[in-house]
Amino acid sequence: MNKIKFGFPTKQKDILEDARSQRIAIILSEMWHAGSISRSRLGKITGLALPSVTRLVQDLKNANVVNEAEKEASTGGRQPQLIKLNPEAGLVIALDLSGVELRGAILDITLQIQRVIHQPYKGQQPEAIEEQLIQLCTQLLEDAKSTGKKVLGIGLSAPGSVDINKGVICDSNNPRLLNFPMGDILHKALDIPVYLEHDTFAAALAEMCIGAGYGKRNLVYITVSTGIGAGLVIDNHVHRGASNLAGELGHVVVDRGGQICTCGNRGCLEAVAAVPTMISNLQSVLLRQADSLSLGEVVTLERLTQMADSDDFVTKAIINQAADYLAMALSMMAAIVDIRLMIVGGDVIQIGEHYFSPLRAALQKYQPEGPPIEVVPARLGENAGLIGASMVALQNCLI
Repeated sequence: MNKIKFGFPTKQKDILEDARSQRIAIILSEMWHAGSISRSRLGKITGLALPSVTRLVQDLKNANVVNEAEKEASTGGRQPQLIKLNPEAGLVIALDLSGVELRGAILDITLQIQRVIHQPYKGQQPEAIEEQLIQLCTQLLEDAKSTGKKVLGIGLSAPGSVDINKGVICDSNNPRLLNFPMGDILHKALDIPVYLEHDTFAAALAEMCIGAGYGKRNLVYITVSTGIGAGLVIDNHVHRGASNLAGELGHVVVDRGGQICTCGNRGCLEAVAAVPTMISNLQSVLLRQADSLSLGEVVTLERLTQMADSDDFVTKAIINQAADYLAMALSMMAAIVDIRLMIVGGDVIQIGEHYFSPLRAALQKYQPEGPPIEVVPARLGENAGLIGASMVALQNCLI
């Protein structure tokens, strides 16, 4: 399995290769955001000298990754030649395990989504997850064949703690996976390079580069889905922490008398405020109400959202309570790291302002000292993890 190098390079050659890779990654990020861009503009944004930008762009042209585009309007001198990514250069498959459903997608190298597939999980055990992921990838590969474009790699966004170098999901509660070598499994089954990333880090990367956090050096991305996690961006870099576990916001205790979490503790944020908890609480209420649920009927996120749309008092109270718990945790995070832009994504996006309005109101109650906390929905919506996973794969495949 091909792997990106992380950590500190020890040899001069490694240092040079690492610097070149980082520079190309920055160029790709700017082109993903801008669409088409001039070499001089790339130089100003990245801080690289124009000859360096020109050499790197030429390498990408030789690899058929970028093409010359139209010329930019002149401001008095020669019209700058623009460059853009070549969508014909290949495709990437992205997988996201962080939601209430398994999601897979095909994207081209401009990050345009060609197809998305949603599938309910067929089981939570490792064998079931492995089988379903291989089947989903096989289906996406078949769909990609019809385009005539090469599939360059697979990007996988996974919750819990992950080892990105080894492609291992070390410990995940939703789904329940322990020391699961997902990278090797997919690589051996499909013979395609696989690149693993933590779900919130992948989404934070996507929102920083082309989403709601573009142009911001510091932000926190929070996913609220089956679990709750955070990805911190500090000075334009995703902060992983000493043990690659930075951002485990879901296991901060916010209610000592709350529900027992999958980690074994009581009152974790994830246990009292994640999407399944809201759904479960609504299900319990409806079961106590005559004729609210037919025999065997299960409440879904769509049902919860529809009831909120109809101004159902109980549903809104359930959502408000979950939002209040998250606001408490976000205020703690802002007080510790002094980051004031909070981008919230994941399945909770589907609830919309029924969730975000009480979240903003609760934040005013818990607001720490300093500038106000700004909370915005993820601009990339539920696709942030998929796009981030594909970015990770493409930055590895194209460098």
